[in-house]
Amino acid sequence: MFIETPYRNEQTLEKLLTILKPSVTLCVALDLTGQNQEVHRYTVSDWRKKTINVQKRPAVYVISP
Repeated sequence: MFIETPYRNEQTLEKLLTILKPSVTLCVALDLTGQNQEVHRYTVSDWRKKTINVQKRPAVYVISP
């Protein structure tokens, strides 16, 4: 579990999807204390098919095998 500076979210997500195995589960929780909070949890292979706006939004990342 970790957080990243909001302006680096897109690069962080792209890098995670490149280095993690396709079967790993990745959860990204966005704007947890805001009105537009979102929680997305998919395997890396499913993440690669998604387009979710993570740019400049507070995010918490959770990686699980």
